[in-house]
Amino acid sequence: GADDELYDSSVLSSFASVFSAKGSNLWWVCGLTSMITPDMKSYVKSYPENMDIPILKRRNAKELFSLWSRKSIVATPAMCFRKGIAELVGGYSDNYTYIEDWPLFLKLLRKGITPYYIHKYTVKHSMGGISNYNSANGSLVRKKFLEEKYHMFKTEVEPYFDCLSPYDQRQYRIYMDRWMDRIYTMEYIYGPSTYKQKLSMLLTDFRVFKW
Repeated sequence: GADDELYDSSVLSSFASVFSAKGSNLWWVCGLTSMITPDMKSYVKSYPENMDIPILKRRNAKELFSLWSRKSIVATPAMCFRKGIAELVGGYSDNYTYIEDWPLFLKLLRKGITPYYIHKYTVKHSMGGISNYNSANGSLVRKKFLEEKYHMFKTEVEPYFDCLSPYDQRQYRIYMDRWMDRIYTMEYIYGPSTYKQKLSMLLTDFRVFKW
């Protein structure tokens, strides 16, 4: 994105060194992301989370696919790819406008192509994008993003649900029921209602028990 920044002047050489050392079979390198407020002044959090770093380091495609199917664990700006990586899985899908990267990663992992993780901050990533709940570009853009996310789960995760570990299957269901469905309902099905109106609708909506 136009509001992201490389973390420091050594990032590109760090990526290049890994590709050079590992050879042509390595397609994908990733590092740490420093998530920054939209004004790019204050640190918020880091990706990947500490609990996910050991899984990245193991580079087990099945384990990574299971985890990545229910949550995005590395911010795309913190990655570097060898040219032509998308063609390994048929290119980017034209079914997506805003979330084209996540389905690509899942396809790569199913093919056994895993990222190599370097424990180094590689990018300052603004929290101002639509994937971080920003609606500055209009509610319809945000709505389209969520609908694409639903589509990705239905086409790139659920047909391969048996490949997920029992734990990740449970977490996936919780995420879809208590998070994705709730956000979409509150933001778009209930529409521009006031907080009091939304609360009143919630009291008569069967989905509140699921959430």
